[in-house]
Amino acid sequence: TLDLCERIVGEHSSSVLIAEAFAALPEERRQRHVPRIIEVLRNEASQDAIGIAAAALRQVRSDAVGAAAQQLAESGKFNVRLAAIAILAADFPHLLLPHAAAWSSRRNPLSIRLRVIEGYAAQRPPGLATFLERLVLANERVVVKMTALRLLAEHAPDALPDVLVKMWPGERTTVIRRIAMEMLFQVDRERATQFILSHGLPSSRAGVRVDACAILAAEPS
Repeated sequence: TLDLCERIVGEHSSSVLIAEAFAALPEERRQRHVPRIIEVLRNEASQDAIGIAAAALRQVRSDAVGAAAQQLAESGKFNVRLAAIAILAADFPHLLLPHAAAWSSRRNPLSIRLRVIEGYAAQRPPGLATFLERLVLANERVVVKMTALRLLAEHAPDALPDVLVKMWPGERTTVIRRIAMEMLFQVDRERATQFILSHGLPSSRAGVRVDACAILAAEPS
């Protein structure tokens, strides 16, 4: 059966069958077929094939997989780039970290950016708080700022109060202000209460004041 799977990987034209056969092989046999799977991913692989092949490659921790994933993350087609970034984040974070700033920049599609930001933050590298702060303070899309605030609360909570103070004067989006107050409230209720009293309740925006009242009202007595 394993020999048949290897023949399918080497000879079949269906990307899905190739990916399924590759996934059925034990890791030691997958190693020799990594170049073939990378070739399939570079070409017109279906979404199903990309998902199956990427999941199987995540269990093959070799330098060849890491190098190929890095190349695909840089120049592959959209869905292949997403899969390659997931492989790097899971198994080769040292190859992801140097490229995080470039791959999360606004010249990349939003889904790629978010996956890179999530993968980078999961490694908790030095300078993570600064990296996320820049996203919060920049003229960014709401979902990017929301993600950065959540990741700050998860991975660098001590930096969150200072980031809020910096972002507050220039932040125009009410939902970002609300999420920022909520994130701070989750990690440090005392500082959040002080911040809300000094920044949220006096806000000139009715929506911010309502959100501030709602957050404070949710605090258990």
